Amino acid sequence: MRIKREAQVVGARLIFPAAAVALISSSSALAKWPVFPCTFLRLTHVPCPGCGVTRCLAAIGQLHPGDALRWNPLAFCVVLAAFLQPLLAENHRLKTAIFSRPAALGLFALVAVNWLYLCFTLPR
Repeated sequence: MRIKREAQVVGARLIFPAAAVALISSSSALAKWPVFPCTFLRLTHVPCPGCGVTRCLAAIGQLHPGDALRWNPLAFCVVLAAFLQPLLAENHRLKTAIFSRPAALGLFALVAVNWLYLCFTLPR
Protein backbone atom coordinates (compact mmCIF):
# COMPACT_ATOMS: atom_id res chain seq x y z
CA MET A 1 0.00 0.00 0.00
CA ARG A 2 2.87 2.37 0.81
CA ILE A 3 4.47 1.86 -2.62
CA LYS A 4 1.18 2.64 -4.36
CA ARG A 5 0.83 5.88 -2.36
CA GLU A 6 4.41 6.91 -3.17
CA ALA A 7 3.77 6.26 -6.87
CA GLN A 8 0.72 8.51 -6.71
CA VAL A 9 2.72 11.30 -5.05
CA VAL A 10 5.49 11.04 -7.65
CA GLY A 11 2.90 11.03 -10.44
CA ALA A 12 1.28 14.14 -9.02
CA ARG A 13 4.67 15.87 -8.77
CA LEU A 14 5.38 15.10 -12.43
CA ILE A 15 2.19 16.80 -13.60
CA PHE A 16 3.26 20.34 -12.66
CA PRO A 17 6.59 20.52 -14.53
CA ALA A 18 5.05 18.82 -17.54
CA ALA A 19 2.13 21.23 -17.59
CA ALA A 20 4.41 24.25 -17.20
CA VAL A 21 6.69 23.21 -20.06
CA ALA A 22 3.73 22.35 -22.27
CA LEU A 23 2.02 25.67 -21.56
CA ILE A 24 5.12 27.80 -22.10
CA SER A 25 6.28 26.00 -25.22
CA SER A 26 2.89 25.74 -26.89
CA SER A 27 2.10 29.37 -26.12
CA SER A 28 5.28 30.71 -27.67
CA ALA A 29 5.34 28.29 -30.59
CA LEU A 30 1.68 28.13 -31.57
CA ALA A 31 0.32 31.51 -30.54
CA LYS A 32 3.30 33.33 -32.07
CA TRP A 33 3.74 35.58 -29.06
CA PRO A 34 6.26 38.31 -29.64
CA VAL A 35 9.65 37.27 -28.39
CA PHE A 36 11.61 40.16 -26.97
CA PRO A 37 15.16 40.38 -28.27
CA CYS A 38 17.98 39.86 -25.83
CA THR A 39 19.26 43.22 -24.61
CA PHE A 40 22.68 41.76 -23.82
CA LEU A 41 22.95 40.41 -27.38
CA ARG A 42 21.80 43.70 -28.84
CA LEU A 43 24.35 45.73 -26.84
CA THR A 44 27.37 43.43 -27.02
CA HIS A 45 26.69 41.25 -30.10
CA VAL A 46 27.44 38.26 -27.85
CA PRO A 47 24.66 35.89 -26.75
CA CYS A 48 23.86 35.74 -23.05
CA PRO A 49 23.72 32.38 -21.23
CA GLY A 50 19.92 32.43 -21.58
CA CYS A 51 19.81 33.02 -25.32
CA GLY A 52 17.88 30.29 -27.11
CA VAL A 53 15.77 29.24 -24.12
CA THR A 54 12.48 30.26 -25.75
CA ARG A 55 13.32 28.36 -28.92
CA CYS A 56 14.48 25.43 -26.78
CA LEU A 57 11.14 25.31 -24.95
CA ALA A 58 9.26 25.60 -28.25
CA ALA A 59 11.24 22.65 -29.65
CA ILE A 60 10.48 20.60 -26.52
CA GLY A 61 6.80 21.42 -26.90
CA GLN A 62 6.91 20.24 -30.50
CA LEU A 63 8.73 17.06 -29.39
CA HIS A 64 12.00 17.89 -31.17
CA PRO A 65 14.60 17.12 -28.48
CA GLY A 66 17.53 17.39 -30.90
CA ASP A 67 16.58 20.94 -31.85
CA ALA A 68 15.97 21.80 -28.19
CA LEU A 69 19.41 20.54 -27.26
CA ARG A 70 20.97 22.54 -30.10
CA TRP A 71 19.30 25.84 -29.10
CA ASN A 72 20.38 25.77 -25.45
CA PRO A 73 21.79 22.54 -23.97
CA LEU A 74 21.70 23.82 -20.38
CA ALA A 75 18.03 24.82 -20.62
CA PHE A 76 17.24 21.38 -22.05
CA CYS A 77 19.03 19.75 -19.10
CA VAL A 78 17.16 21.97 -16.62
CA VAL A 79 13.82 20.92 -18.11
CA LEU A 80 14.93 17.28 -17.96
CA ALA A 81 16.00 17.75 -14.34
CA ALA A 82 12.59 19.26 -13.54
CA PHE A 83 11.00 16.04 -14.72
CA LEU A 84 13.47 13.83 -12.85
CA GLN A 85 13.36 15.83 -9.61
CA PRO A 86 10.23 14.14 -8.22
CA LEU A 87 11.82 10.75 -8.78
CA LEU A 88 14.99 11.79 -6.96
CA ALA A 89 13.32 13.88 -4.25
CA GLU A 90 13.38 11.09 -1.67
CA ASN A 91 17.14 10.56 -1.89
CA HIS A 92 18.50 12.47 1.12
CA ARG A 93 22.17 11.99 0.18
CA LEU A 94 21.48 13.58 -3.19
CA LYS A 95 19.72 16.53 -1.54
CA THR A 96 22.74 17.33 0.62
CA ALA A 97 25.14 16.86 -2.31
CA ILE A 98 23.22 19.32 -4.49
CA PHE A 99 23.72 22.16 -1.98
CA SER A 100 27.44 21.60 -1.48
CA ARG A 101 30.26 23.88 -2.57
CA PRO A 102 31.53 21.48 -5.29
CA ALA A 103 28.03 21.35 -6.76
CA ALA A 104 27.89 25.16 -6.89
CA LEU A 105 31.27 25.28 -8.64
CA GLY A 106 30.11 22.58 -11.04
CA LEU A 107 26.98 24.57 -11.85
CA PHE A 108 29.09 27.66 -12.49
CA ALA A 109 31.30 25.62 -14.84
CA LEU A 110 28.23 24.27 -16.67
CA VAL A 111 26.89 27.79 -17.22
CA ALA A 112 30.31 28.92 -18.50
CA VAL A 113 30.64 25.98 -20.90
CA ASN A 114 27.06 26.49 -22.10
CA TRP A 115 27.79 30.18 -22.69
CA LEU A 116 30.86 29.34 -24.77
CA TYR A 117 28.79 26.86 -26.77
CA LEU A 118 26.15 29.52 -27.44
CA CYS A 119 28.79 32.09 -28.44
CA PHE A 120 30.13 29.80 -31.15
CA THR A 121 26.96 28.07 -32.39
CA LEU A 122 23.91 30.34 -32.17
CA PRO A 123 22.99 32.03 -35.44
CA ARG A 124 23.41 35.80 -35.43
